[in-house]
Amino acid sequence: MKINLRTKGIYFFVFLLFFNLFFPTFNNVLDENGGTGVLIINFTMFLFLFSHMIYSYVYKRLVFTNIELISIFIALSFSVNIIITSVTNNELIFADVYELFRPVYYLVCFLYGFNLIRLNTVSVDTYIKYMSFAILFTAFFSLLCIVFINSFGLNIISFYAKYSLIPNLRFTGTFQNPYDFAFISALPLSYFLTKFISSGSKLNLIYVSVILITMAFGQSKSGFITLLSVITLNLLLYKFYESNSERSKGVNLRLIFFPVFFFTASIGTYIIYADQFQYLINGLISMSSGGDRSSQIRLEQLFVLLNMMSENIFNLLVGFGSYKNSDLMFESQYSLYLFRYGFYGVFLLSCFILFPLLIFSLSKKISGLQKMIVLLFIYSAIPSGFGNNVLDQSRIPFLYFSFLGVIFSVIMQTHRHKEEM
Repeated sequence: MKINLRTKGIYFFVFLLFFNLFFPTFNNVLDENGGTGVLIINFTMFLFLFSHMIYSYVYKRLVFTNIELISIFIALSFSVNIIITSVTNNELIFADVYELFRPVYYLVCFLYGFNLIRLNTVSVDTYIKYMSFAILFTAFFSLLCIVFINSFGLNIISFYAKYSLIPNLRFTGTFQNPYDFAFISALPLSYFLTKFISSGSKLNLIYVSVILITMAFGQSKSGFITLLSVITLNLLLYKFYESNSERSKGVNLRLIFFPVFFFTASIGTYIIYADQFQYLINGLISMSSGGDRSSQIRLEQLFVLLNMMSENIFNLLVGFGSYKNSDLMFESQYSLYLFRYGFYGVFLLSCFILFPLLIFSLSKKISGLQKMIVLLFIYSAIPSGFGNNVLDQSRIPFLYFSFLGVIFSVIMQTHRHKEEM
């Protein structure tokens, strides 16, 4: 049976999803923290995506649109910033030069997503569905490893998780940090929660529960706050974004049922498994009383950075570069970008998060519950960024920047059939 080009494009997309999410980083094998595995994933993904670019612009003869040209300009300016700060860095090492790969990789991820829509490979709903299920499978994967930790689970998860996270079972999905899963799982969480509220499917409620249980094992405070805010906004905004045809008594009942279910399950988990989740519980208690040490560390890092930048106008404008030979560490995404790229870093984060959030919210090309899911996912990058530089972490760039490409491609189309959830 002959397979048409659209079907081949979907197969290729699914392959990229699963390669990006499930190829091991070989922690504790190639090196302790999986850095070599991350390089293998990124460069292999780049080759796959670059081949798709050749297919799109050479074979299919697609012409660059204004949005694509703007994205290329951003990538070029991003590269120039890295080159300038590298030249002025007196302690330059190879890891600093590797940073030049970052803007190129983000660009090809964006263009891949953009052309998925232009080539009519997938619709927005299909893209969100596939991506949500792929991320969900990583949650099932890590929970399976936890259940069978004393048999095969430990051997398998050691290829993915940092060794420091394994003794306390703090690994989440196939991601190296709990923050990363908490951020990227905002998409499937919002998708399956919306599906549950609209249809009442118990299967979707199970999917939501699996994501939340996986996040709980990660015990990330910023991750917990991010997903809690996504759930809250999902429930509050649902009635605003739903269409008239979707309104029913069942929907109203489920909007009441889910927060009761979530609250009851959380209290039950606290009572039964308080010792297992002591790190998360103590951290949340400390945050509520203003004594959380990790939050204080991030504030101290910001104050150190502001003091450094006040001494040199050049560094204030373009930053210090990656400067990986130093002992300086900035965990928050906002402090890190300000340190590496200066005020230009503010522009970058605006292009990555704020501008898309504003443009997507104003666009009429996406609407209804689909629009709510899109906005909640982009929004989740804001609170997640306080805990870690989530956009730069392994496996995330392909998921996030191709997502931006898909949505920008849709809203820039002049003719498109309206999609509903």
